[in-house]
Amino acid sequence: MLLQRHAIKKICAAAATVAVASTITISNAAEYPPLPELRVDLNQTSVSGVSSGAYFAAQFHVAWSSKMKGVGIFSGGPWGCAQGSLTTAEGVCKNGSGIEAHINTLVNDATNRSSADRIDNIDNMKSDRVFISYGGIDPTVAPAVTKSIPSFYEMLGVPSDNVNIHEQSEMGHAIPTVDFGNPCHFDTEPPWISSCDYDGAGEMLKHIYHDETLNPKVSKTALSGQFIEFDQSEFTDGSPASISMAERGILYVPEACDPEKHPENVCRLHVFFHGCEQGIDTQPNDRFGDDWMLDGTGLWSVPYPKIGDTIYKNVGVNEWADSNQMIVMYPQWIKTFSPVNNKGCNDWWGYTDHVHNTNYDDKDAPQMKAIQLMIEKILGQDFIDYDQKEALDSIREALANAEAAQSESDSALTEAEQNLVDVKETDDLDIMHEKLSAIEALTTTSEEQLAIAQEQKVAAEEQKQIIIDLIPEQEDDAADYVADAEALISKIDLVINDISENKADSENISLLIQAEIIKQKIENAVAITNTKAETSKTAVEKCQSAYATIGNAETILEMENAATENNLCVSTAESAANEINTQLDSVNSLIMDLNEISHTDISSYIADAEDQKDLVTENKTSAEQLITDAQSCMDQLNQTIVDKINNTSNTAETNLQEIVSLKDVVTGQLDMINSQLTDAESATDSANAEAAVIAIDSLIIAMEDKIAIAQNIKTTIDELMNIANQSSIHSSISAKITSADNNILNMQNSLSQANTKKGQAEAALFNLLDGEAKDLYNAAQDAQFKAKAAEENINKVKDALQEQLENLNNPNLQKPEIIANAKAEADKLAGFVNDAETALANANNTAEAAKGTAVETSTAQTAAYISEVKDAAISESEAANALYKEVINTAYTLALSEAQTYADNIAASNSLIEAAKEEQANAANASESIAAAKKIEEQQELITQYKDAIESALNLVNDINSAAGIETSGMASVTAEIETLITEAETDLANASENLAEARDSAVTAAETELNNAQKIYENAETLTKIATTPEEVSEAQASLRNAEEILATAESNYAEADSIAQPEGYEPKIPEPQKSSGGGGGSTSPLLIFIFAALACGIKRRKP
Repeated sequence: MLLQRHAIKKICAAAATVAVASTITISNAAEYPPLPELRVDLNQTSVSGVSSGAYFAAQFHVAWSSKMKGVGIFSGGPWGCAQGSLTTAEGVCKNGSGIEAHINTLVNDATNRSSADRIDNIDNMKSDRVFISYGGIDPTVAPAVTKSIPSFYEMLGVPSDNVNIHEQSEMGHAIPTVDFGNPCHFDTEPPWISSCDYDGAGEMLKHIYHDETLNPKVSKTALSGQFIEFDQSEFTDGSPASISMAERGILYVPEACDPEKHPENVCRLHVFFHGCEQGIDTQPNDRFGDDWMLDGTGLWSVPYPKIGDTIYKNVGVNEWADSNQMIVMYPQWIKTFSPVNNKGCNDWWGYTDHVHNTNYDDKDAPQMKAIQLMIEKILGQDFIDYDQKEALDSIREALANAEAAQSESDSALTEAEQNLVDVKETDDLDIMHEKLSAIEALTTTSEEQLAIAQEQKVAAEEQKQIIIDLIPEQEDDAADYVADAEALISKIDLVINDISENKADSENISLLIQAEIIKQKIENAVAITNTKAETSKTAVEKCQSAYATIGNAETILEMENAATENNLCVSTAESAANEINTQLDSVNSLIMDLNEISHTDISSYIADAEDQKDLVTENKTSAEQLITDAQSCMDQLNQTIVDKINNTSNTAETNLQEIVSLKDVVTGQLDMINSQLTDAESATDSANAEAAVIAIDSLIIAMEDKIAIAQNIKTTIDELMNIANQSSIHSSISAKITSADNNILNMQNSLSQANTKKGQAEAALFNLLDGEAKDLYNAAQDAQFKAKAAEENINKVKDALQEQLENLNNPNLQKPEIIANAKAEADKLAGFVNDAETALANANNTAEAAKGTAVETSTAQTAAYISEVKDAAISESEAANALYKEVINTAYTLALSEAQTYADNIAASNSLIEAAKEEQANAANASESIAAAKKIEEQQELITQYKDAIESALNLVNDINSAAGIETSGMASVTAEIETLITEAETDLANASENLAEARDSAVTAAETELNNAQKIYENAETLTKIATTPEEVSEAQASLRNAEEILATAESNYAEADSIAQPEGYEPKIPEPQKSSGGGGGSTSPLLIFIFAALACGIKRRKP
């Protein structure tokens, strides 16, 4: 049986050489409508196919890659695989024998064909998307063949990410769908669609159109469009059968792509190529793939029906096309004897080559050309015309891009010009640098936009060349296309020129801003030098002031501090001069920078800079002279300090030597006392012993005088120590004080020894005296002791009074208490003076009684000495009383000073009240009036406190007077002055109270007026809510009412605040309490209120006071 089938095949093949034009199927006599012209974006065109249709899809994609977005290959192989050889087709392209090496041949062939313009430039494919699907158990096209396709595309430059290959492992030779066709595991059966729960068509389209999110597909039953049969004969040189194509093809047009219903839509186009025995008029043979078989009767028999619409309605493309504005074209093939195509396959191995003398996979191959013409028919123009217009559109787009760049450049220039204005209006260098950076960025923007525009021109020139290359020589409209392109390019040139000018202007602005920055830096430098020059001047003035006042310095430390300050001033002046020199160098450098700026206006900047430089030079000269003056001043000051130090040291040394001399005298006197003691102890009569005692007593008095003198001199050295304290000669003076103390201590020791020796001499005398004489002598000595004690007590009172005088400056001590303590001390003076006088009287009586006795001379001498002590005590008592009066008068003066301070505070409060009165007079609303009244209230309270404080000062004077017990000359005048201040304060307080009363009245009046107005506004707003009818009016009325409530609440708050202002004593409110209206109209409304009411009705909120 198998042999019989092969015999029949040979017979048929032989018959094909006789009946060239015969076909297996009979042509449909019916005429089919022409393929319609639709709105299609050629750049959104893609192709796909299954089996031989997959090979053909690869052929068409490579041949017309400039027009294709991508390709889908189901159960097929790479472009040009058969190379025009049926043997290669069967061996390599179906069985996969040597397919890997064969790919290199195909790549080379494609490259050569591209160079010969037999197919499009292969570089066009680099952005295309390729989807590949195959069955893992495909017996027709070996999986190895399909899996070789990615290598082909990638070797031609298609990125691997653009190639998606899918293996349906359990599927045979078919296109996979979700739920239509044979069971997925069938190896190969008509209609070569397998139900594998995989949407092959959908995955393909999503991959090809990856840059756009596709809408979900619709179901088959929800398709909106229509299937249109169209005549394929107009796209072939002869009859369609001559190239093994059917009379009719199928077109699916979704409703969204129907130009009558949706003329605004531009749709995608997808072309699907069926495979062998899948044409609508094709009847597949047996399941084993033989061409024909004979039944038992010897008649031709076809066991399967025609494919019909099985392929184009079920491969799964339409459902996605319907929801994504995509037209689908299904070209159709038929079985023919000539060309030999006994399965109705697409020409993927060259069965049309020997008839038409061309390669089957070139652009001009008959079947390839037919598909091209079909697409052009739908497009409404041929590819060349489309490309020409597209090239012109590209040039127009390039112009639009260039003009956008121009607009961006114009904006940048405008901003740059504004930045220049901003820079000229500021002196902030940070802002200037910020603007300069902005200008540089804007200039960069112009450069970038210029580059964009130039790139667009290059692109436009390329498109112009495309136009020239596309136009056949015989066409007359070549000049029109080229002229249009050149006109557009000329506009791009104008744009480039404009952007170039903008860039130049931005660069010029940048230069001007740089000049402005330099100008500002120079001005800053001048300002710095002015400041530094002033600093130098001030420093020198301080130095001169220090020198001028150094004569009043009480201590060397003050002088040395002044010298330190002077040195600092000199350093400051020198630092200022150095800074001026630095700024001058900076100015010179900046002027050099200006000279390097190439701009027409730069000369004026340089001229100004030179003028500024002259000012800096003047400051430099001035600063240098000031340094000279400061140095001279410092030299003089240092010399003065040296002189002061030398004088102090010399004085201290002189004083010390005087103390040493006194000590030597005292030592000599002690030696004399020793001699007199020897005389007293060796005397045999009282006269000689008395003479020795008298001599010793005189020497002791002399020693006491020397010690007193030494102590006074020591006080001078102590004062010198105050001058030298913490100074450079502090230690030297301190050593002298220590030496002086030691010498005085030595003198005091000598005095102590002298008193001891006096006692020894007196004992020797007493041995020679009778009892009466002894009593008289002792009485005289007792009177002397008491007189000296009185003198010492008076000196202690003086020290205590001096301490109380100093206590007056202690704010923590009460002055009456201080005065009481001083009085207690002063009261002691009379008693101490009386003690001295009593001692003198006793001494005189004793001397009188001692006449004619052995102690007459000594008692008389003692009386004379006590008289001197008494006179000194009286003098010291008078000095102490004067000091006491000074304490009292100082207390009075301090009380008066306090009173005067409070009086000054009252004067300040009066000024503030006057200012507040003026503020109230000018108040714009109740809030401002109340605020002014509050200020007056505050100052009135302060004046009350100040007046009380002045009265307290007067009370203090009286307390001081009471504590003092005496009335000094200062008391009356102080009392009179404070009483005057009290009278003035009372007047000021009365005036302040009157001002407060008036201010309160004004505030309450203003608040009441505001409250009344607010009530009327509120009432009008209530009325508005009652008369509103439409929702819009109601909404506006409610908004007005809310605003009115806010105004009323503010007014009520202001009124309460005004009413809370303190009422001065005796003040009666003059304004009655206002009553809030309960609503309703009534009364007239002022024009102002009408305006406010209208504003509220329009939703205008009034600012709260």
